[in-house]
Amino acid sequence: MAQQRQARQKSRGAGDDAAGDTVHTDGADLEPACWCGGELTDSIHPDYLRCAECATFVVKRQLNQEQLRQLYSFDNYWHDYAVHVKALPAIEQRAVDDFNDRIPAWFDLLRQLVRRCNPRPNLLLEIGCAHGGFLSYCRKHGIINVVGIEPDEQTCEFARKHFELPYVFSGLFPDVSLPFDRFGVIVGFDVVEHFPDPVRALRAVYDLLGSDGIFLFQIPCYRGEGREWPQFNPFEHLFLYDSVNISPLFDQVNLEIAKILPGCFPFDMLVVGSRKKAALVQNSGQTSEISSSTAGQTAPLGLDA
Repeated sequence: MAQQRQARQKSRGAGDDAAGDTVHTDGADLEPACWCGGELTDSIHPDYLRCAECATFVVKRQLNQEQLRQLYSFDNYWHDYAVHVKALPAIEQRAVDDFNDRIPAWFDLLRQLVRRCNPRPNLLLEIGCAHGGFLSYCRKHGIINVVGIEPDEQTCEFARKHFELPYVFSGLFPDVSLPFDRFGVIVGFDVVEHFPDPVRALRAVYDLLGSDGIFLFQIPCYRGEGREWPQFNPFEHLFLYDSVNISPLFDQVNLEIAKILPGCFPFDMLVVGSRKKAALVQNSGQTSEISSSTAGQTAPLGLDA
């Protein structure tokens, strides 16, 4: 599982989209490869392969950087794709509706976490902040500095203006310049499955997370639903995980999962944790309690089920 994920380009025509969906992406695709380096085999879904080593689902059609930027553009993703393909409200309405369910639910869980681990977090980073509503909610509830990342500059501009958020930056994570070096809290809701290189992205999370910081990610969780599982979405979800293979992914970059909780929605899981204590000792040379990461057990972070 230590092999590096290698991308090899191959030619593909513009607009060659599965299932007839109108998602506009131009350019060359990348050869699919699992984050762990394992062999890919056919899966139950025609648009995905499955790793024989770790059982991660890997989309067959990997998009390059330019295709990803086109996909996540303000008009394409948050209007055309959201409304006409996914049958969801446009971003302007989402900036209202999300305060009725997911935003307060995510913050309530985050508040439980920080009470145990980092009682006074003054820096929070949200990867994939969308309209910025969660950042605004956190700021109103006492987190002084909130920072957001979105791939598209027009989407960032919407968040900055709509919620008066000064720190929202555009770019494909982790290739984004940020005003702070370390964060007490890093969150991402429905974002890990979008990372084209999850190991590189999560390694950046490790680098940005403070020594006493915590992370919280909501991620689709495959539980054997079969090929009709709604999270099989080849335009967006490049890698799909379960509650077993998500742990070695985070472990590979020295992030320790403390608990895997049910998500706010039936198909999701909430993954919470921190930097591995052993990694902190190795990197800093200081003496500290060393904890091991064991799948299925609760790490020192501690969270009530």
